[in-house]
Amino acid sequence: MFDRKITISDGQRRRQLLPSEVRLSLDDVDRYVIAAARARGYPEEFLTEAARQVRFLEARGLPGFASFRREMLDHGTETLTQRGRVARPDGQTGGQCPMIDALRIVERFDQIVALPPGREADYPMPSNPLLAVPMLAECAGLRGIIMMTTFYIRERPAAHVFVDGDRAALHGSYHALFEADSWGIARFPEETHGTPPLRDADVEAIDFPADALRDLMTLIESQP
Repeated sequence: MFDRKITISDGQRRRQLLPSEVRLSLDDVDRYVIAAARARGYPEEFLTEAARQVRFLEARGLPGFASFRREMLDHGTETLTQRGRVARPDGQTGGQCPMIDALRIVERFDQIVALPPGREADYPMPSNPLLAVPMLAECAGLRGIIMMTTFYIRERPAAHVFVDGDRAALHGSYHALFEADSWGIARFPEETHGTPPLRDADVEAIDFPADALRDLMTLIESQP
């Protein structure tokens, strides 16, 4: 459902839009993120940060906007206070808001990188975990290291996202970013594995499913 093509800034001719798609510049994406987060009740001081996180992902070919859309639409029965709790209403742990959880990652980042490279921190996975990755990138950039987020499906690694500050890259299954049931965060072991290929920000616009965008617009327009 969330597959979409990207338009990059190397002068290539843009493909023709499908009837079921709409082309969005990254500035358009910013505006939708801010409007939807405001409609969902996030505080004003958080809105531009949410847009920055989504833009970071999309600019590097990662599906930040699709992840954000799902985060906004899938948890409408929970308050933001509930979304911020790691302990869920059903007694389970995990599934908390990734953008709120990203702030906790910053607080415990020194503990994460104190582990041996490649050893993952054990922490419950938030919903739509890709949205927490930009904060990891920021922390990694400040320390000059590469961080690795592994997305697991039934305990098998299905995808890795590497970040080093300004760059990011997906290695593995695109769909695992949406279907993962657990994750792991670790410092990438460059000393033994070298440097993985990483991607600079080269995306200017995305082609997004029109029906998915309409769902988000419904949320935005439902608020006075």
